[in-house]
Amino acid sequence: MIIRKLWRVLALDFSRTLQYRTDALLWMLAEAAIPLVAMFIWLAVSAGSNKGPTGQEILSYYVVVIFVKLLTDAWNGAFMAQDILQGEIVQDLVRPIPVVFKYIANNLTEKVIKLILPIAAIIFIALLKPDFFSNALLLPHRWLLFVISLALAMTLQFLIDMVIGTLAFWLEDVNQLRQYKEMLSSAASGLLIPLAFLPSVFVTGLNWLPFRYVISAPAEILTGNYVSLTAPSLITIQAAWVFALVLIIRWQWRAGLRRYAIPGQ
Repeated sequence: MIIRKLWRVLALDFSRTLQYRTDALLWMLAEAAIPLVAMFIWLAVSAGSNKGPTGQEILSYYVVVIFVKLLTDAWNGAFMAQDILQGEIVQDLVRPIPVVFKYIANNLTEKVIKLILPIAAIIFIALLKPDFFSNALLLPHRWLLFVISLALAMTLQFLIDMVIGTLAFWLEDVNQLRQYKEMLSSAASGLLIPLAFLPSVFVTGLNWLPFRYVISAPAEILTGNYVSLTAPSLITIQAAWVFALVLIIRWQWRAGLRRYAIPGQ
């Protein structure tokens, strides 16, 4: 029964997303711009240096990163904060499905639209010039680990954003926190700077933050260019972060509802 309800929510949200497909494609281009610029910068660095990853390894890494970035991106914390502050969350509380399904459906359906162009471009390049990417991307066992890691990364990014959004039960504006999170994530996730270029002491520090396990971890697993941690370690830490954030958001949600007062009442 709950699966049928979730499917209906997904179908409804997908039809709504199609009405704004142009906006979704523009957001996709904006999200891909940062890793594209970073890729060209590090390709230039690699061409002038004998140390670090090769040009082909950087190219393969950032192709995977762009794909991972589009799939793991999360924005629903802002919507949740708005619903809480404006009192619209009350309407969701009386519906027969958990509130979180609304945000999961919106997150998944928009990604379907955003992935159309990147997947088409990758297939076109792969058919036109098969040796364009590293052969490491063709190993089946890596794809299995990559899919597991990617699913955990998507869940992790979604939970991080929802934890910040749920803080609206206590704060009047969480957008500034989300902006700080985005800046920290860009610097610490391997998006702007591949971890292979960082000193080991910095990598050790980033291992304690969740952001590496959103972007860099799936990319490292698929390309095979591990930095200080192996695939089993990366996946285990991803799962541990997901479990911890689920506990945090459950506590936030229950504590927030106990003190929540509808605005204007």
